[in-house]
Amino acid sequence: MDNTPDTIYQDYQFLSWSQQIRWWLIFWGKISVMQKKVDVILQKITSSNNFKEKYKFLVFQSSSTQVLHTKNKEIYIPSGLLVIAKNNDQIAFILSHEIAHWENQDIRNNQVPIHRSPWQITEAECLADKKAIEISLLAQYSRKEIDALLLSLKNERPVCE
Repeated sequence: MDNTPDTIYQDYQFLSWSQQIRWWLIFWGKISVMQKKVDVILQKITSSNNFKEKYKFLVFQSSSTQVLHTKNKEIYIPSGLLVIAKNNDQIAFILSHEIAHWENQDIRNNQVPIHRSPWQITEAECLADKKAIEISLLAQYSRKEIDALLLSLKNERPVCE
């Protein structure tokens, strides 16, 4: 069985009942581990920064890198985006980048409701990157690892100056 998110439903519908139960246990186990890691990193970020708001990240299974924000500060982050990160420092930057959109009031001003095409990088994205670096460094995450992540994404989107 192919475990890529894009083919999960197609494979799932042909499984027997017992196979479906086993599949769900494996599937949710992977998300649960990712969610726990995100929660620990988020705790470190929030305890090191003086945010006015409280943020909640919810990991969902998807090969997408499209992050979704809700009005009540819930940020839905796809597993496909977290897989890009090689370590906790890089995950911290990704989380910090999304928090930065709220802190910069991009979401409230409806400037960044969702990420657009990777090649349509906006000033709001560059400002979020800069703020995310500050947030991550205050939480004692590595600038070298953050730069490595940004460098690895240069083919996905332009690099901010």
